Amino acid sequence: AGVGLALARPQWGEQTEVSRSFGQDTLFVLDCSRSMLASDVTPNRLQRAKLAILDYVQRSSRGRIGLVAFAGQAFLQCPLTFDYGAFRDALSVIDEKTIPIPGTDIGRALDEAYRAMEKGERQKVLVLLTDGEDLEQGGVRTAAALAKQGVVVFTLGIGTAAGTEIQVPNEQNKLEVVRDSK
Repeated sequence: AGVGLALARPQWGEQTEVSRSFGQDTLFVLDCSRSMLASDVTPNRLQRAKLAILDYVQRSSRGRIGLVAFAGQAFLQCPLTFDYGAFRDALSVIDEKTIPIPGTDIGRALDEAYRAMEKGERQKVLVLLTDGEDLEQGGVRTAAALAKQGVVVFTLGIGTAAGTEIQVPNEQNKLEVVRDSK
């Protein structure tokens, strides 16, 4: 009877533990438009931005992190989480085909990122990684509105001032320069 009781591991009482997580909410807003395929930085702008995010996460992150991918539309790829492995998995699958709508709409991306953040007292930081092209011209206006609400927006420009041609693989998997109608 005593062995059976010991195997049942009886427990008495209840213990409540309250923990508070420290750190800030950091949401990365990553441009994955075709212009990020330019190779003026190696291997290309998109891969360099992804490496910069991974470097930050490994070195500095102590709070929750999340990810929004954008081009002509924006989509929450990874909600705010302490699970850095899941974040890395979500980041690794982003490519130029993640958002099928072409273009670059920074204002919409910042709006999507703000909607993904919880409205609380934690410090909120958005890190925008882009090559700087804002076709819809709403990025600065949206960032100013977010600043009034206490959200800090850091912008990292990816690429060089000289730039380069954008090359994408064609049907035969050979690199081809992207051209417009002109």
